[in-house]
Amino acid sequence: MIILSVNGVSVEYGTDIVLNKVSFSINEGDRLGIVGVNGAGKSTLLRIIAGTQSASGGDVFISKGRTVRMLEQNAMIESDRTVFDEMLTAFDEAVRTEARLEELSAQIERSSTDVNNDLYNSIISEFSALTEHFKDIGGYEYKSRIRSMLQSFGFDETSHEKKISTLSGGERNS
Repeated sequence: MIILSVNGVSVEYGTDIVLNKVSFSINEGDRLGIVGVNGAGKSTLLRIIAGTQSASGGDVFISKGRTVRMLEQNAMIESDRTVFDEMLTAFDEAVRTEARLEELSAQIERSSTDVNNDLYNSIISEFSALTEHFKDIGGYEYKSRIRSMLQSFGFDETSHEKKISTLSGGERNS
C-alpha cells in the first residue's frame, strides 16, 4: 500500500532550479534515504512533504490516517515534556479523540440505568461515530507507533519518561 507519493515536484528560486520534477512513492514498510550535496534540495523536499513549504509544481499525496512531521536538522527542542509526551504531539487528533471517547464511556456508564432516553441515545451515537473515526486515524496503533519510532531512533523503554530538557544535544536531535 502506498503511504506517500511525490509526483513531479519542482522548486525554482528565480532562475535557480532546486528540484526538477521529482517523483517517487513509498510503500508500507519501505525505508528511504535521501542523499545529496549541500544545497541539493533535500531539506526543501522534506519541507514540501511535511507541508511547511510550497512547491512551484507537482503534487504530494499522503495516505489517509498518516501524518508527516519534520524536525529541522538544527532544531534544539526545549521542553519540559517527557520524550514520549513530546512524541504524542504528532498525534494530537488521536489523543483528543481518545480523551473524548473516555468521557463518553464514563457518561454511558453513569447513565446505563436509563437507556431509553434521548440523551443516552445521543451519547451512544456519538461514541459509535467517534470510535469509527478513531480507528480510521490509527488511534488503536498510535502509541505502539511512537514506541517503535523511539526505538528506531535509539530510545529504549527506560528513556521514554525522561524529560526533554535533561537530554544531551545529540539525543534531542536524534
